[in-house]
Amino acid sequence: VTLGLEVLNRYETNLLNTAEQAMEFLAEVDEANVKVHLDSYHMNIEERSLRQAVLTCGDKLGYVHVGESHRGQLGTGNVDFVQLFWGLAEINYTGPITFE
Repeated sequence: VTLGLEVLNRYETNLLNTAEQAMEFLAEVDEANVKVHLDSYHMNIEERSLRQAVLTCGDKLGYVHVGESHRGQLGTGNVDFVQLFWGLAEINYTGPITFE
């Protein structure tokens, strides 16, 4: 069983708001089956760079949601999907990507 911890924006929770915070938490948990779940909607609010957030997680990234900044169709808001997918390619991510 793999447990995914979704990183949410500060308006929805105060636990894990950035990839860096998620990685610090994973270091404390120290279990191989616990992974980070990133969501472009939340990343767009909290992260300075979507690419860097993905690189921060590296092989601990287990799941990705893609959604636009206003929850509309992809490409109609301001999420930088090119940057996000560049990061995913750089870490050779092969896990699930779900449009939400």
